[in-house]
Amino acid sequence: MRRGQSDNQPHVSIVIPARNEEKLLPRCVESILAQEGYPSDRIQIIIVDDCSYDRTHEIALDYKRCDPRIEVVQVLDNPKGYSPKKNALDQGFGIATGDIFLPMDADCEANPRWLASIVRSFEPYAVMVSGYAELDRPNLAEPLLIRIQSLEFLSLIACAAGSTSMGWYLASSGANQGYLRKTWEEIGGFGEIGSLVSGDDDLMLQRISKISSGKIVFCGETQCCVLTEPMRSVREFYEQRKRWGSKYTYHRTSYKVFLSLFYIYNLLLFVSPMVALATPNVIPTIIFILTIKWCSEYMLLTRAMRLFNRKDLFPFFPVWAILHVPYIALMGPVGLFMRVVWKERVYNNRSRMFTKH
Repeated sequence: MRRGQSDNQPHVSIVIPARNEEKLLPRCVESILAQEGYPSDRIQIIIVDDCSYDRTHEIALDYKRCDPRIEVVQVLDNPKGYSPKKNALDQGFGIATGDIFLPMDADCEANPRWLASIVRSFEPYAVMVSGYAELDRPNLAEPLLIRIQSLEFLSLIACAAGSTSMGWYLASSGANQGYLRKTWEEIGGFGEIGSLVSGDDDLMLQRISKISSGKIVFCGETQCCVLTEPMRSVREFYEQRKRWGSKYTYHRTSYKVFLSLFYIYNLLLFVSPMVALATPNVIPTIIFILTIKWCSEYMLLTRAMRLFNRKDLFPFFPVWAILHVPYIALMGPVGLFMRVVWKERVYNNRSRMFTKH
């Protein structure tokens, strides 16, 4: 992970795609308007109303009337045949004037020093920066489902940070990333991943690493943090992870091999109790493998908790560790074979939308 080294403060464009986000959009916009340590006249905020039928568009226009830095775009067409979110981002980037593009989900809240921190990480030769995102904070009294979910999300962020730092560009959080305008133009935008329901995060990072000649860094500053909304029910969590899993076949080959082996490993552990009943002499081997798994996960997560000041999540590790194996085993195939429902739109297991609402 890198600490920001650049002193440049270029013009930036923050693009917020929003569909029916009347409850959370104000929190997102206010957090950007309250940014510290960055010149206000170098910030452009573009809110893209993605066919909302609540008060999202009205709220966006209210902000535009109050602040000239804010632009509002209403999605009326989809000329490139992109999935809705990527179409909204593409239209926002189309009117952006900044040197750095920063996509941000409408359900996010940025740390007051987020912008200064992430821009500082665009040191010489960096073309993309990804950063830390979290689902809750220590002072939020969230229920167990969200605390476990937050720990699981931390494990994903830790893997993304580690792999990026090693130059193996696999994963990034769409809640906290940005790229140079010239890089977006160089790679031709979303290109072939544009029609996919997911992938504006991981697949975009992989696309940039493949086409662009610059480097990608993970910003390790604690202030480079974005709070993103967790899933509030098991059903919502299931639908989200199903959507994330739908992009599996579009990952680079090395990552697909890694994910496949990881899934097989957890699947074997999942069925191991049944194997143990039939063949008791394998029980010591199963216990040994589980011990190796839990110890490695413990070391990874405790390091991540220290780095990102989330030691409050430590008590939830035993529950997470026990649930992780069945979660991976059962959710693995879902994204490949099940249709995806997102923002009241229905997709098949790849990208094509069946219905609008």
